Amino acid sequence: MKKFLTALTLVSVLVLGTSFAGCGCEHVTGEWQIDDNNHYKVCSICGENVDVASHSYEEGECTVCGKLEPIAGSLGLTYSYYDYTNTSYKVTGLGTCEDAVVSIPAEFAGKPVVAIANNAFVRDYHKAENVTKFIIPSSVKEIGAYAFQYRQSEVVFDNPTITEIGKDAFAQFNGPAITIPNTVERICDSAFSLNGNAISYVIPNSVKVIETYAFGNCSKLQSVTFEDNAQVEEIGCNIFNDCENMSTFEIPASVKRLTCHDQYYLNNDNGSFEDAGEMIITFEEGSQLEFIGHYWFLATEGTIFLPEGYTVIDDRALYGTVGANIVVPATVTEIKEGGLSSYDAYYNVFYPQKVFFMGTRTQWEAITVVTTEYAGITYNKSLGELTTVYCAGEWSLVDGVPTPNAN
Repeated sequence: MKKFLTALTLVSVLVLGTSFAGCGCEHVTGEWQIDDNNHYKVCSICGENVDVASHSYEEGECTVCGKLEPIAGSLGLTYSYYDYTNTSYKVTGLGTCEDAVVSIPAEFAGKPVVAIANNAFVRDYHKAENVTKFIIPSSVKEIGAYAFQYRQSEVVFDNPTITEIGKDAFAQFNGPAITIPNTVERICDSAFSLNGNAISYVIPNSVKVIETYAFGNCSKLQSVTFEDNAQVEEIGCNIFNDCENMSTFEIPASVKRLTCHDQYYLNNDNGSFEDAGEMIITFEEGSQLEFIGHYWFLATEGTIFLPEGYTVIDDRALYGTVGANIVVPATVTEIKEGGLSSYDAYYNVFYPQKVFFMGTRTQWEAITVVTTEYAGITYNKSLGELTTVYCAGEWSLVDGVPTPNAN
């Protein structure tokens, strides 16, 4: 009997050992993951690395995952210490480098290269240069202001780790639109502004914050879109100022705050779509919007569809729109000071403005509207003097444009 139990135990161990040898699941994988030597995919069910293989390079790029082939950094670049600790470097210029493809090394003199200095690669139009591409290594964590000013070269990140595109980092860069790495969490003030050639940008779902004027004055820019499952929570004002070829913009559902540059100073540059032409501005379904800052929609023309679930039209949130159509959800319960005023302080005039309310007339009249009293006279400065309000049943969408119904 004891021998039988021992044999049974041995068989059980062998069987269990077989079952634990692999998870046995049908792997579900996503995008390629990359390290220095291999590419692989990760199963979202069991976490196992699958399809692991060495990089296969052709013409400097892996044919499977797209990783750039490691090459020695370009010679002749200039450097200085990054900070007073003297433990790392920043690259400060081209120096004597004449490479067409400039590869910034991950190390210099045995220490990591962690930054690109302000104005490091500004284009000198009085000097003949043949640079067609810059390759930024994973060691670089910071890009200084105007680092690629006037450049028309391609700029790519090799296996990036950078989390922030700094203030003015690619301002006045005239090359093709940068592919923003999916490690970036913040796009800072004016980061991609004044680009004369960029047509479109895709915002990866790693980005949490987009600051003021991030894409301002990009004369050829037509679209900025977001990856699925966008995580951006805050967008600063003035982001598409003077982007005259923009016509539509959808704000992701994740956005909670549309913030202003200076809430106490009426500055036309606060307007996010000023001089962008006729815009159709929508919010993704399921919007979490909580707050619209002062003058965020200043000088906006076209149609603004406020999201379902938005409850309070904040102080001067839609102040100074230039005759815009504004679609207001029935969930709104309060309009604060100047919230729907189309007043232009510079010319001291009100523009005609149409509000298309999705609720009934009774619901509209129940909304709390802030008024102002001056010298014994009550002024309704929450709404423009020439604002016309249409309620449910009084208007329809015609080819996507809110239109009053014929009487």
